[in-house]
Amino acid sequence: MLNMKASRTCLLLAALLLATSFLHADILVLKNGQRLEGKVLSETPEAVYYEYNITEKIKDQKNFPRTDIEQLIRQRPEELEIVEVRKKLPTPDMMTADEYERLIQDHLRPFANKYKGTPEAAEVEKMITEVTAEKEKVVSGQLKVDGKWLDADAVKRDAYNIDAKKLRNEFSELAESNKMEDWVAALRIYTRMGDVQNGFPASLEYPKMLEDVQPLLKKFGDQVNKMIQEQPILAKAREDNLSKLIEPDLSRTTAAIKAEDDRWRNNYEAEKRARITWLIPYKMDLRSLQDAQKQIVNEITKINTTDMPRLIAVNEQLTAALRYIADENVAEAEGALDGATKAAGGNTKDYSRVITVVRASIQSLKSDLNKRKSAQRTGQTGATALGGATDAPIKDDRVAAALAAAQNKGKGDMKGEEAPAADAKGDAKADAKAESKAAPKAAPKPATPKPAPVALPVEEEEGISPLIVGAVALLAILLIAVFFQKKKKAAAQED
Repeated sequence: MLNMKASRTCLLLAALLLATSFLHADILVLKNGQRLEGKVLSETPEAVYYEYNITEKIKDQKNFPRTDIEQLIRQRPEELEIVEVRKKLPTPDMMTADEYERLIQDHLRPFANKYKGTPEAAEVEKMITEVTAEKEKVVSGQLKVDGKWLDADAVKRDAYNIDAKKLRNEFSELAESNKMEDWVAALRIYTRMGDVQNGFPASLEYPKMLEDVQPLLKKFGDQVNKMIQEQPILAKAREDNLSKLIEPDLSRTTAAIKAEDDRWRNNYEAEKRARITWLIPYKMDLRSLQDAQKQIVNEITKINTTDMPRLIAVNEQLTAALRYIADENVAEAEGALDGATKAAGGNTKDYSRVITVVRASIQSLKSDLNKRKSAQRTGQTGATALGGATDAPIKDDRVAAALAAAQNKGKGDMKGEEAPAADAKGDAKADAKAESKAAPKAAPKPATPKPAPVALPVEEEEGISPLIVGAVALLAILLIAVFFQKKKKAAAQED
């Protein structure tokens, strides 16, 4: 992996060196005011032999007498290269962290390393610092949109429109091309923008794209119309050229033509079977050109019949609904959706699928919020039971049974025998009187209270809750109280 990275870096540096070896320029300023950019090939005290650009691709070489030269400015390579590097800033909108890193590693860092120690390298180092700071913002969730930085919350809240804007930017770049392949790619993006499931027809960017696509449709339509007119001429010229060929040139040319036709047709038919909306027509295939022409006309008609003010009003309300959904504000989201329905008026058919999707998102949010509230209530109820935070009396069958057993055992201790069973007949008070008549009175023995049970240390690992510890302490106090009460009662009866 490291070798691949090192090789890539070396290739970039080599390409940069190769490219810049031709970038050295000298500026020749003549006394008549003319300014030429080129390269000094040789010099004498009397003249300068100079190569300069007549056009971007055409060069000329000429001897210029010193008497005609006002000034000769020799430019260093870094002075020329930094002109292109400076174009990288300010950075475009909505760049990803990876795109920032590629800008640094592929463009800025190689220049700074190559011309280290120069003023231009110092300038680029500052650019690297600025780009790195922007990259860190993106990593933290921020994003630059329309030249302004949005914080992470704003990016999350408006994610739908931001993604739509990215798609529209891709469309614009392709639409500016002069290649038909790029035009078709742009129109596919346009179609995707209007798709309910995978696009952004409820965004604020969608009405703008409807405006953007119209010049492209016109440009594409003009080209297709021209190709339709030229198709018979091209087909006739091909036949005439083939008729003039002899073997083996005829076979080779025929095979080449067939291979070209087959490549286009195979790709065209495959995309058609895949139901791709926009297809690339072929200059020699009249049917494909006519199909493209028909599709362009239909799309232009569709856009021209669109009620743009209404579309904008509906999408503003739908965008508001989506933002409220992101804020988890159900009531406001439903209000915005109602506003979108009212803005659509009687033409809800065109917006029904989008409205349905937004309504489903609101219902999903409702369901999610209800589940979270239910889980929160369950958690609070459990916490209340465990913590004992209630004014209701504590009812526990095991505690009640323990108290009953303690009372019965207290009766048995007072008589020096076991307490009677729960189902035994008779009155304990009568038994106590009979016993006092049969036996001589004796001085009552001082009651010896039972020691309270020692509470064991509570260990969290064993799962003993504070409720159980409190119950044990309460039970001990009740046992002591019952014991003293019974002894006192028995002594009173004996007297």
